[in-house]
Formats: sequence, C-alpha cells, structure tokens
Amino acid sequence: RYAPVVRLFLDVFREEAESILAALFLLLVLMMVSSSLMFLAEHEAQPEAFSTIPKTMWWAVVTLTTVGYGDAVPITTAGKIIAGVVTIIGVGMVALPTGILLAGLQDQVHRRREQFRRKVDNMMTEGSISSRKRARIEKLREDLGIDEDMANDILNSLREDENRLCPHCGKPLQGAGTTGK
Repeated sequence: RYAPVVRLFLDVFREEAESILAALFLLLVLMMVSSSLMFLAEHEAQPEAFSTIPKTMWWAVVTLTTVGYGDAVPITTAGKIIAGVVTIIGVGMVALPTGILLAGLQDQVHRRREQFRRKVDNMMTEGSISSRKRARIEKLREDLGIDEDMANDILNSLREDENRLCPHCGKPLQGAGTTGK
C-alpha cells in the first residue's frame, strides 16, 4: 500500500543526493569551525568542559542541531557571541536539507502528474476509453503514485479540453484534446 510513496521518496533522495551531501558537508565544516572557535574562546575559562577541539565538537553538534543540552555552556563574552551566531546558523542548517527534500518532492510529484496527464491524453486521442484502457490508466496511476482524486481531476480536465468548441463557429478549439503535447 505504501510502496509508491516509498518509491517516490527514494527517487527524490536519488535525485537530490548531491545537494543533500553538499548540505551535510557544509554542516560538517561549520561544526569543525564553530568547535575550533569555541575551544579558543572557552578553553582557558573552562578547561574541563572545552578541553580539546574534538571534545568541543559535542558542544557544536548540540548547538547546531538546536538541542542545547546545557552540559557545556559558554561563560566568556566571546564564547556567548560565538554560541549565539552558531545557534542562529544551526536553525538554517537544520532547515536546509528539509527544504532540499521538499523541493525535490514537489518537483517529482509534478513530473509524475504531467507524465500521467500526457499518457492519458494520448490514450484519449486514440478514441474512446475502453475497459482495457481504463485498466491501463489505473495501473499507470498506481505505478506513478497518483491518488484517485488527482487522477479523476486530470481525467475531467482532459475531457473538458476535448469537448471545448468555439462559441462562434462550433468547431473544436485549436489545441483541444491535445493538452500537454
């Protein structure tokens, strides 16, 4: 039942893999820079909490993800400024992969709807829709992960396009029945 949705998400991940990896690389670089800066700002004031740059990376991860456990908190002015900037950047960094995935998902859904529309339009221009064509349309709908309501909307719009006539001469309007071609 959920296979088309899973396939849709996998297709989006495949298409957006480069962008997601770039965002994760940027997050890694930001984590290393922020932990290095925080180490420099806080090491002398709190040698136990910020003892090494790798240990300070825990603070960077917690801050960049906006979790903020509070186990390592800056006390110097420079540390607080760095923490504020890192927290604000962290909000954007968490949102970046989400935006990439949502844009990819929207693009993928749009392409699938257009593919469905084109194929159904081709079937409709070949003549009436037989029971065999209806079965092919239903299989296509399922394969593309198009829900029934959307498929019905597309079918209805294609039927309306096919039936449009010029109000003056009564001839089919140019392009009627050829939506998406």
